[in-house]
Amino acid sequence: MSLAVMRNGALAALLAAATAVAERPLPPWMEVPPSCTGQPFRPGAKEPSCAGQSKCASCWLELESHPGCFVWNSYLSEGETAAWSGECIDGLASGTGTLKWTYGSVVNEHTGLLRNGKYHGHWVRRYSNGNVHEGPMVDGKRQGHWVVRDADGTVMEGPMVDDKRHGDWVRRDSNGYTIILNWVNGVHRRGRR
Repeated sequence: MSLAVMRNGALAALLAAATAVAERPLPPWMEVPPSCTGQPFRPGAKEPSCAGQSKCASCWLELESHPGCFVWNSYLSEGETAAWSGECIDGLASGTGTLKWTYGSVVNEHTGLLRNGKYHGHWVRRYSNGNVHEGPMVDGKRQGHWVVRDADGTVMEGPMVDDKRHGDWVRRDSNGYTIILNWVNGVHRRGRR
């Protein structure tokens, strides 16, 4: 067998393996939630608060811990409430602290800096299922390098642009399996080992 035939056979096997990996369904923690639309606004302006808004709205949520104080919520969930351990300045949650998002009996804790009611700077998000997401925020959106650690030991890391995965993300399972996943504007495009 010639070297060219062996190379073509190896290339075909490699392409078949890469295609099989890319066509695997994504685990739930990697799926991108449906997009929500909404225009940023400030309490007291013409825009409404989250009160009376439908699920998936982007809106200002009044804090249970600070009546009259608001935090930006880019993805409203049914029955959602929030409490903030930091300050409230001019009706907006501000400074460093922990933001506790509650959905029924589920409580997720996010620790970092709020600027004018929005996430800004380095944040650590701890979810009730044991997952931890960590990275920078700018004006309420994830920007830059993020690390996602699942309770099962899986780690995924890569760039976020305007709150969406964008570029190559590396996923390492607890069993040592590693794959590079490519994302474009929050949409998974392909994967390779």
